[in-house]
Amino acid sequence: MDAIVAREPERTSEIPAWKQRETETVGWSSGTVDPRFLLFDLSDMLLDEPQDYGDTENNPLQFSGIFGPSTDSIDALSTRIVTLSNILQGLTTNKPHLGEGLDQSCQRGFFTTSHFQHVLVFFFRRRHYHQDTIHWPTFDPEKVSLHLLLAVVLTGTVYLQCLNQSSPSYINTPLLELAEKYVYKELKELSGQDVSPVTSQHMLEICQAAVLMNTLEGSANHIEARRRIASKRIPTLVATLRKSNMMSLKHEPGKSWQDFVHRETCMRVVTWTFMNDSLLGLFCNHPPIITSKEMTGDLPCPSDIWEADSSLVFQERSRYRLTRSYPSSCSEAIAGMLDEEWTPATRDSFGKLDHSDLFYLSSGLGRHIFHYRTSVVSPDYSKMLLRALDRWDSLWMDAFERIPEDERRWLGIGKHTPEVMALSRRTIELIESGEAKNSAYLQDIACYDTAVFHDFVQKYGQESPGTAKN
Repeated sequence: MDAIVAREPERTSEIPAWKQRETETVGWSSGTVDPRFLLFDLSDMLLDEPQDYGDTENNPLQFSGIFGPSTDSIDALSTRIVTLSNILQGLTTNKPHLGEGLDQSCQRGFFTTSHFQHVLVFFFRRRHYHQDTIHWPTFDPEKVSLHLLLAVVLTGTVYLQCLNQSSPSYINTPLLELAEKYVYKELKELSGQDVSPVTSQHMLEICQAAVLMNTLEGSANHIEARRRIASKRIPTLVATLRKSNMMSLKHEPGKSWQDFVHRETCMRVVTWTFMNDSLLGLFCNHPPIITSKEMTGDLPCPSDIWEADSSLVFQERSRYRLTRSYPSSCSEAIAGMLDEEWTPATRDSFGKLDHSDLFYLSSGLGRHIFHYRTSVVSPDYSKMLLRALDRWDSLWMDAFERIPEDERRWLGIGKHTPEVMALSRRTIELIESGEAKNSAYLQDIACYDTAVFHDFVQKYGQESPGTAKN
C-alpha cells in the first residue's frame, strides 16, 4: 500500500498549515524563495523523472530550503529530533540487536532537521490517498507528541523511498521495531492509568501513532513484524478503543470546531484500526477481532468538512451536513447490504454514500467473507454475500460517477476497492466449485508471508470458473 500511495502524484503544492504559521513571522532575504511561488501546480514534477532527494542543499524540491523557516522554529524541531534519537537509543538497552539498525539510520541522515521537514511536507501532499487520520490544518510538528511526530515522519520516509529507489535507505527493520515499541509502551502505560483518547489529546495522538505504525509494519515486507502487528499490537489498540467506548462515538450538535476535530479524529482512528484489522484478514488469513456489528459510531465526515482550516469555514461547510441519515454507521450499512429486503427507498438512502464510505464499508463486508471461508455456514450464506456484493458494486458505480472526472485521479488506494470486491466474489465462486481446494491460501490458516496471498491471486484471481489450473 505504501508503494501505491508513493506513486500517486502530489495533489497540490499548497503549504501546510504549520508552514504558513512560520511564514507569518519570517522576513524573506536573498537566497530564499517566496512560498507564493509554490501556488503554481508543480505536481507532475515528481513522477516524470525520479529526483535526487539526497542533496538537501542544492535540490530545489527540498522544502526546508524553500520555506525558509525561522531560526527559532528550526531550533525547536532540532531539539525534538535529538530527544527522539536519545529515547530510541535508550530502548536498545534491553534489545541491543536493534542498536545497529538505529545507528545505521542515524548515519544515513534520518534524524536530521532537513529530512524531517522534507518528509512532513511529502506526506502532507499525499494525505488524500491513504489514512486521513491526521488533521493537518491543526497539526504542528513542534507541539504534537514525539510518538506521533515519529510515526508521521516514518510514514513519509517510506513513501519517499517507494517513489525514489535511489534515495538513501533511511529506514530499516530495527528502526521500525523500536518506533513501534516506543509508541505501544506509552499506549499501554496510559491505558493502564485509565487515560482515554476521548478526553486526552495526548492519548489520542498516541493512538494515531499506533495506527500509522500498524499500517507501516503491516505493509512492510517483514513476516515477523506483520505477525507481531496482527497478534499483539492491533489487539492492544483495540482493547484501548473498546475501553473508551470509541466504536460507538457520534457527533453531538452545537460543538465547537476544536471539539469536532478531536471527536472526528477519534472516529477516524477507529475506522482505520477496523480497516487494518480487515486487511490482515484478507492478506494473511488472520482472524479479524473487531466485528462490524460493534461499529455503531458515525461514519467519517465528508472530506471538505474534515479539511476546514478555521472555525468559520467549518461552520459554513458543516451546516446541515454533519448529522447523517440512514445508514449513519458501519453497523447499519453492513446490516442493510446483507438484508434480504432492498426497497427503492433503502437503495436511495444508501445511494448517498460516497466512495470513501464504500471504501470503508468494504472492510465490513470483508469480515463476512472471512467468516464464510473459515466457518461452517448454511448454503444460503454465499447467496447473501453475493447479493451484498452486487449491491456494493452498484453503489460504487454510482458514487464513482458523481466524482468529477478531474478528481478521479486522486482516489489513492481507494480506487482498488472494486478489485478487492471482485476478488471476494471470485473466492466465493472458487469455494463453491471446489476448483481451488488445494490452494494454500484457501486452507484458511493464518500465514504472515503475503506470498501465499499473491500466489492465490496470480493463479485464480483473473480466471473464470472452470478454467483454473491446478
